[in-house]
This record gives sequence, structure tokens and C-alpha cells, in this order.
Amino acid sequence: MPIEFKSFETLVQDQVVAIQGATMENIDFNVGTVELAQVEANAGMGIWLEYLANAILAQARAQTSQGADLDTWMAQFRFYRVGAVAASGNCTFSRFTTTESAVVPVGTVVKTTDFATSFTVIEDTTNPNFNILLNGYVMIAGVGSTLAKVQCNTAGTIGNVVANEITFISSTVPGVDTVTNLLPFTNGKEAESDASFFHDLFCI
Repeated sequence: MPIEFKSFETLVQDQVVAIQGATMENIDFNVGTVELAQVEANAGMGIWLEYLANAILAQARAQTSQGADLDTWMAQFRFYRVGAVAASGNCTFSRFTTTESAVVPVGTVVKTTDFATSFTVIEDTTNPNFNILLNGYVMIAGVGSTLAKVQCNTAGTIGNVVANEITFISSTVPGVDTVTNLLPFTNGKEAESDASFFHDLFCI
């Protein structure tokens, strides 16, 4: 476990008590004395050594490692943290004029109403409106909308949004006017925590 640190003042006081207890003479440790300067210098070095020892110990064992250090430690044994998952789902792209066909291409960027979270249109070959040759979702003449799959640009729960939260088309998409998500996105997940990662090692 991590070393319990002593403060600078405690290290100075411990030295004064030890030195004074080892001699029958009364040693002056008042401000300005050489004796005080010596024990304060020792205390400063002690603080530095405490830090080094604790830093080494923190990375020497999985149980005391954190974050990237834990990832590196576990990777030696081919154990890897479950990463964050980006939220995804379908958005409805619509238009006001339907006289000609239009395409929502893969790579189109859309954003939430507050512009805080971005999503990108991705390929979905199970969608009947997806055209591989055009690399996008097609609205033929006379059709006013199409579903297109989008994925959050940032992995994690930040992409879990309520219905009708994605409303802004950041990219230029000729012939397409609006976007929204009729259903909430709920499949975004954060990366596995240190505690869960360490626990999983002993539950395999």
C-alpha cells in the first residue's frame, strides 16, 4: 500500500526530539541556528525520498497503480481494459423540397442543440436507403426524409442524448434541410474503471 507521508514539520520535530533525547545537553534549535538548518535540510530530503518511494511503489504492483500506469502494468500479461464505447443511433434527415434526389453522405457531421456534442454519419449496409456506390443514404425524388446511422465523435456516455436533441447539420448537405433523432441514444459507455479492471483480473 502507499507510504504514509510525514509532513515537513513532523520530520523536523521528530529529529529534534531524537537528537535532544540522545544527549544530556540542551541543544538550541531556535530560528537562525545551524542545528535547525541541518534538521530542516534533512526534512526536505526526507520529503523528496518519501515521494520517490511512493511513486515507485504505486507503479510496482497492479493494486497500487492507476490509469495509464495500470494499463501498462496489466499489458505485460496481456490483460487490457475495456475501452469506452461511442453512442450511436439513427437520425432522421429531412427536406422541404423533394423534386430531385438527395444524398446524406458518410462523414456528414451533426450536433446537439447546444452544439456541445458532435456525431458523424457512418455506414450502415442494413439500411435499405444506404447506397454503397454513393457512400451515403439516398432520398429519391418524391421522398422527404431518410434514416441515417450516426456515431458520437467522443466515446463515452457524453453521446447518450435524449430524443430530438440532435438538431443541427454542421456539414453542407445539398438538398437536405433538417435533422433530428426521434429516439434517445443510450448505448454509449465509459471506459472500465481502475477498480473494475483490477477486479476482472481475478474473476477470469
